[in-house]
Amino acid sequence: VIATRAGVALSSAFVTDLTKKLPHVCLSVYFSQNDLGSESAAETNATNAIDYRERLQLEKAVDLVFVKRYVDQYIDVDIEDGDMPFEEIELVNTTDLMNYMSRCGSNALKLVERYDSEDIVDTSLIGEGLSFNWMRCTIDTNSSKTFKGFFNDFFVFDPQNDTAYLHPEAQESFVVDQWRVQQKKLYTEYFEQFHNVEGMARLDARWQALQLSFEEATGHESCDMNWYAGAWFWFTIMTTIGYGNTAPTSDGARAMVFTAGFLSILLFGAVLAKAGSIVTTIFDDASDRLKLTRVNKPWVGTLFWGCLYYGWMCVIALYAAWWKNDRLGEHMHYKDAYWFSFISTTTVGLGDYFLEHEVIQKRDLIAWPLLFL
Repeated sequence: VIATRAGVALSSAFVTDLTKKLPHVCLSVYFSQNDLGSESAAETNATNAIDYRERLQLEKAVDLVFVKRYVDQYIDVDIEDGDMPFEEIELVNTTDLMNYMSRCGSNALKLVERYDSEDIVDTSLIGEGLSFNWMRCTIDTNSSKTFKGFFNDFFVFDPQNDTAYLHPEAQESFVVDQWRVQQKKLYTEYFEQFHNVEGMARLDARWQALQLSFEEATGHESCDMNWYAGAWFWFTIMTTIGYGNTAPTSDGARAMVFTAGFLSILLFGAVLAKAGSIVTTIFDDASDRLKLTRVNKPWVGTLFWGCLYYGWMCVIALYAAWWKNDRLGEHMHYKDAYWFSFISTTTVGLGDYFLEHEVIQKRDLIAWPLLFL
C-alpha cells in the first residue's frame, strides 16, 4: 500500500515537473539548431544532432525528478539553460516550429510512459489504508521490562499513561516514515551499484534502483506481534460475540478458527453453564438463610435478574464511553455506548460498534471479560 502511494506520487511528479520544463527544453533544442551548422551540414546530420540533444535534455528532465524526490547527494543533474538568441532570430517558420513542438511533446510522453512508476506497483491498492489488527508498529514509551511494571500494566491505573502512539493514524505515520527511510537507503545503494560499479546508464540505473527499492522496502522492521489484540479477537470467538470488524481470509486461518474456535465455544459454554449453576445455588441458599422466600418465586427472580442485568449494562456503557475517549480521543454518546453494551452482553455483535484492536492493552484483557461475564 505504501509503495503504491509512493509510485502514484512519483508518477504525478513526472507529469507535473516535466510539463513545467517541456516548453523550455523543446524550444531550447529547436533554436539550438543554428549552433549546429545546419546550413552547411547535411540535413540528416542536423536532424540527428537535434534528436540527440532533445533526447538528452528530456532524459535529464526525467532524471531530475528522481534526484529531487529520492536522493540529495546527486545534485549535479540540471537542465541546460540553452540561451535562446531571440534577438538574433529575424524569421521563424511557424509550421516547422509547431511540428517540432508536437514531435518533442510526443517524445516526452514516450519517455514518461517508459518510466511510469505506476507500472511497478499494484494499482488495485490505490485508496486502501493500512490496518494494524495483529501488528503493533510503534515505540512504546510507557513499557517496562520489570515485573513491577508488568504487574502495573494489568492492575494499576495510570492517568499519565499516553496511548496516542497506539492510534491507527500514529502507527501508519510511523510505518510510512520507516518505509521512506528504508526505501531511500536501498535506492541509493542500488543506484551506486548499477551506475558506478556496473556502468549502467544513469537514468536506467535510477529506474532499476527504484523498482528494487520499492519491492524490498517494507517499513515493518520496528513492528511486533500484537498479542493483546489477538487474545481479544479469540475472546470474541469463544464468547460468540464476533463483532465482524476483523475476520480470517486465508484457508489456514479459517481452518484454525473452525476447529479451535468450535472447541473453545463448547468449553466456554460448559464453564459458563457450571458457573451459572453455582451462582444460582449460592443465591438460593442465601435467600433461604435470610428467609427471603419471595425472591425464590419465578416472577420475582425474573424481575430481579432483569433489573440487575440492565443496571449492569449501564455500568458497561459508562466504561465503554470512557474507554473510547481515553484510547482514541473520540466522544461516544451514552446511548451508543449502551447499545454497544447490549450487543456485547447478548453476544449479538452486530459490528456497528466494537473495540479497536490497535489500542487494546494488557489491562483490557482483564477489565472487559470481567464486565461482560
